[in-house]
Amino acid sequence: AVPLAYQMALSFPEAPRHDWMIEFASGLDAAQSAFGIGLLGGDTDRRPGPITITITAFGHVPKGTMVLRSGAQAGDTIFMSGTLGDSALGLKLRHARVLAGVWGLVAAAVAHLLCRYVRPQPWLALGAALREYASASMDVSDGLMKDLGRMCRASHVAARVFRSELPLSDAAGAALSAVPPLIASIVAGGDDYEILCTVPVVRAAAFLAAAQKAGVPVRAIGTIMPGDGCVLEGLQGEGLQTDVAGWDHF
Repeated sequence: AVPLAYQMALSFPEAPRHDWMIEFASGLDAAQSAFGIGLLGGDTDRRPGPITITITAFGHVPKGTMVLRSGAQAGDTIFMSGTLGDSALGLKLRHARVLAGVWGLVAAAVAHLLCRYVRPQPWLALGAALREYASASMDVSDGLMKDLGRMCRASHVAARVFRSELPLSDAAGAALSAVPPLIASIVAGGDDYEILCTVPVVRAAAFLAAAQKAGVPVRAIGTIMPGDGCVLEGLQGEGLQTDVAGWDHF
């Protein structure tokens, strides 16, 4: 396991201890056990509210093997792990459960989307394959097109993503079929924490084999090109400019 240190700053409202505090501590303990990490230090204080939780994680990679977002090259294949858009749709459901009926989702699909928002799962097993084969990599936390745009700017390249190749879960696919405009939320919603990477074409087959061996689903979704900007090619081939879509922290 990769050793990590967590530093936490907690602020609790002036109120008696609640069950959610116990559940939070239990969940944090379970996460540490699952990923082999330890909680070190921290600062706990009181305030009128609302609750504020800050966690800082530290890790390491072997010297000289860090994969940055700045290494993508024209001709590279763009890969993404897991599925896209589940978390954004899960958040919408948390705000308005009635959407499940609008989207025609069964109970299991609703549960899947909600879980993907509340409990994202990191693909740590893909780390070795990324270090060996990827030219650039980052996570998808602020929306696929937003984060891919950041990678392209850092690498001084452009990208084309094919809408028909986006990896969707059965639940997200069903919702999109019922309400096609949800494609905007799927490509720009964020909070998926999936892995986005680029791999030279000559190494793509080896990367796919390594990912499969590690038990991590990955899919080719597009191509890196000379130039700047990111384009999502629609089902009829129309270019949809989405490089400004997604969460912006500032």
